[in-house]
Amino acid sequence: MTQGLKALYEANAYEASVDGETFALRHGAGCPALDAALVRRGLSCALYVTAWNPNGESAGAAANDQAQGRLRARLRHLFHVFEAPGGWPDGQPDPRGEREPSLLALGVGRIDALALGREFEQAAVVVHAVFGPSEVVMLGPSAP
Repeated sequence: MTQGLKALYEANAYEASVDGETFALRHGAGCPALDAALVRRGLSCALYVTAWNPNGESAGAAANDQAQGRLRARLRHLFHVFEAPGGWPDGQPDPRGEREPSLLALGVGRIDALALGREFEQAAVVVHAVFGPSEVVMLGPSAP
């Protein structure tokens, strides 16, 4: 993994909606709307993740949909899950022309979040602890 790839992930805005309020998680920034949603549910953490394009390789629509369905099923069994449109380079057009559909799961702790990201072969996940900043965590064999 290069520092350039890490910087790209960290520059994204990760959009989601909970309880009718739309917001974006950004690396290193707090998210009061997400904090409020967590507190209302008595929770303290969240995960933003996708199962699309494992290992950064285009997997095709059918394979991506299948993987996303497996991830959704795993998360919905244990956590509060919301569909999310995916990350977007903050303030810029998407360079690939599409977002990767994602999931925001409330109640997922950091250790489980990283394990799920690795299980679904993702390069990164976004974790959030209530009243703290959101954090892009790089995964994979060469992650720091």
